[in-house]
Amino acid sequence: MLGMMIMIPQTNASMVPQGENWLNPDHVDGDEDSNSMFTKTPIELEPNATYHMNFYMYAFFDLEIRMDGEVVLQKDLTDESSCEILSHTYICAFETGDANEFDFVLSGQNAYQHFAMWGTEEIMLAKGADYVLYEPFISGEEETHEESDLEFDAVGSLDVSYPETRALTTLVEENIHAYDEIDGDLSDDIEIVHDDYTDHASTTGEYDVHLSVEDASGNIAYFHLIIDVINDGVPEINGPSDHVFDVETAPTLDDHIQDEFSFYDDYEGTLNDYTIIHDDYSSNKTAIGTYAFEIEIENDAGTTVQETFTITLKDYLPPVIMGPNEQTISYTETFDIDTYIESLFIEDNQDTTLDASDITLIENNYVMGDVGVFTIKMEASDASGNTGSHTLTLNVIDDIPPMFSVHERIDIIEGTRITHDELLNHFKTSATLRDFNPSGIVITDDYDLYNPEAGEHQVNVELYNDAGDVLEQAAYLNVEPKNASLMPTNLLIGLTAMITAGTLIFIKKKRLKKT
Repeated sequence: MLGMMIMIPQTNASMVPQGENWLNPDHVDGDEDSNSMFTKTPIELEPNATYHMNFYMYAFFDLEIRMDGEVVLQKDLTDESSCEILSHTYICAFETGDANEFDFVLSGQNAYQHFAMWGTEEIMLAKGADYVLYEPFISGEEETHEESDLEFDAVGSLDVSYPETRALTTLVEENIHAYDEIDGDLSDDIEIVHDDYTDHASTTGEYDVHLSVEDASGNIAYFHLIIDVINDGVPEINGPSDHVFDVETAPTLDDHIQDEFSFYDDYEGTLNDYTIIHDDYSSNKTAIGTYAFEIEIENDAGTTVQETFTITLKDYLPPVIMGPNEQTISYTETFDIDTYIESLFIEDNQDTTLDASDITLIENNYVMGDVGVFTIKMEASDASGNTGSHTLTLNVIDDIPPMFSVHERIDIIEGTRITHDELLNHFKTSATLRDFNPSGIVITDDYDLYNPEAGEHQVNVELYNDAGDVLEQAAYLNVEPKNASLMPTNLLIGLTAMITAGTLIFIKKKRLKKT
């Protein structure tokens, strides 16, 4: 009984040369006017591979190589450093990338002459970057296969995850089985005849693998396995789950993400794009609190990941107590600290409910009635625990002008009458009062100057001068009996005075003996 055979077309079988040289002369032409030789139709090469052209270095001036129409190599051959040189031969290597259609132009010097006489002889297009000795192009032939009684029990395609890519032999052993009704299980005899997968196991895409197996009768079956390398890894978001910022200097959410976060995929490496799909933070960036935001990233395979993070905004700025920092009062005034505190107000960036009632007195060395400089310190705290302070420097001064007082002793005879003017004249003639220069007098008690009685009496008066100064006087009258012998009452003898603020000034008169 004949088994079923699976036949597959062999990709580009006719395009792959049998030898090392891929430069098919049928694709090359020359032009005398431009002194060049070039591909008239593209030559198919393998994508994602390294090739090189080598040729005699003095035959040409310029080389240009294109893959799928895009220039991948352009050399000025007059510069001997443009390509590797080996025994007067240029070796110019290039990468095909994802493209497979190769074109070239060699021009200048003897380019057209070389083509006209020798065609593409001594010009080599070979795989790899290392020099390969010239050999003529040998065209490949398309293979055909006869029917077989061999039957495969296997899948036609495999999905392979990029992070878990494995050797092709392992994939075949685990997933492909060959069975023959006569010979039985031939899985161990499967051979790999074409492999696009191994060189691209780390690149996503679909790759052809051709397998064959032969039974004991010489029948051969072929199997076409398509391996799809997929990126089924999950991208990663890396960043702090919560970040604390000062509410006064908090960044924008994008700045925070770009500074603190990174995104990675096992296949693609670093990812740059992200989407903010939820954001409680941006609209509350000026208020303390904790706010959530959610980020989503996606890799080229369409796999998405979302994660939620938080930002906590804190207040580190202390409140400011507003009010005068210095005040001056007289020692005769009373400074009321409570009244001063009530006059203050508080500014805070977050806590707008603070007022003078939240101020605490923490230092005070003021003593009522004392003259000097005193320090009064207060503080207040906001809801975040930040404490601000305020210091008042209190200057207590003596601003009361000097007061003068004089004690005067005047001797008179009982029954002698003395007037205000006479009493004033006594002080005008006093040497110690010359600078004061009294010009007026007022008796400040009820003593009767016009009827003095014998004995000593105190008469309180105030003296004034034209400058408006006041001199307080405690004058003492010594009223002698009528038979006593005294100097005339308008003479002041031995006046001694001292004029200072708050000091009594005494004036003494010496009694004279009768001669």
